[in-house]
Amino acid sequence: MQGYKELDHTEWRYLLTGYGGEIVKKDCPVDWINENAWNEMYKNFFGLNLVGSYKGIMDDFFDHLDEWRHIYDSNEPQDEKLPRGWDEKLNAFQKINIINGIRQDKV
Repeated sequence: MQGYKELDHTEWRYLLTGYGGEIVKKDCPVDWINENAWNEMYKNFFGLNLVGSYKGIMDDFFDHLDEWRHIYDSNEPQDEKLPRGWDEKLNAFQKINIINGIRQDKV
């Protein structure tokens, strides 16, 4: 896909490296996410929010965590529909970055 210029270079690089900067994370507001998962999730969504196609994802995700829980809980999160219009807004590759932000074990 990258050879055919179908991938955005920034999105591809983000999938490979993630966010490398320092952040001050908020405490997890729900009990269904353990602390280690929360730390990674927060860092990933903070970084994704800085990439053009994902503008607004951080607030949308953290303000509506319960609507995203089905992805976190799923045995096949890559097959789940993203809530709040993100499934329609993002292409298949961009969704991989979202799944990686929620369930790194599945990417």
